[in-house]
Amino acid sequence: AAGTSIEYGPSTEDEFFTIGADNNSLIMNLDASGSFTVMSWLNPMAPSSASTYRFISTGSAGGADRGWGFGLRVTGADGTGSSLRFTTYGIADNDSSLFNVTFGEWVHIAATYDAGLITYYLNGVALDSDTSVFGNESANGRLVIGGRLGGNNVDQMNGRVDGIQVYDGVLDAGQIQNAAAMSVTSGSWTCL
Repeated sequence: AAGTSIEYGPSTEDEFFTIGADNNSLIMNLDASGSFTVMSWLNPMAPSSASTYRFISTGSAGGADRGWGFGLRVTGADGTGSSLRFTTYGIADNDSSLFNVTFGEWVHIAATYDAGLITYYLNGVALDSDTSVFGNESANGRLVIGGRLGGNNVDQMNGRVDGIQVYDGVLDAGQIQNAAAMSVTSGSWTCL
C-alpha cells in the first residue's frame, strides 16, 4: 500500500479534503433505509489523546445534517482498547468490540450498513454489530476524506489511508474477506 496512500497528521490543523460543493455525490445520497458497504486500508500513527481516525465522513459542520462517518477509534498511545466507530451524527457513536492495533502497520477496516444494522470487520473478520440510523443529507452536506467537517482534532485521520471503497449494497463476509486479503493495488472492483 505504501507509495499510493494519503498521509495525514499529526497536526492541530484540519487536514482533510472535501469532494464536491454540494451533496450530489452518489455516496452523499445513500438513503438511511438503504444499504451500503464502506472499507479502507489504514496505517495509523499513535495518538496524543483518544481519537477517531475518520477516513470518510458525510454531512456538514457540527453534524446538523445527520450524516455518517467511519473510522478507527484509538484510546491510548499503546493501541490497546481500540475499536471501529461508525457515527450517525447527532444520533450516536457506535463502536465495535475492542481489539488491539499496532501503530505503523496496515489494517483493513470495513462496515456494512443495512437499514440501520451496522456490522464491523477488521482484517476481513467480522467483529460484531450495532443498530443506528442516520438522517438523509441536506444540500449543505459534503463528502469528506480524512476527517469530518466541523469536527475537532480528535476526528481527524492521523496516519495513512489507502484503497477507500464504498458500495451501494451490503457485501457478504466472503467478499469483505477477499478485499482484506488483496493488496490495494490489485484486484478489480466496481465501486460507487
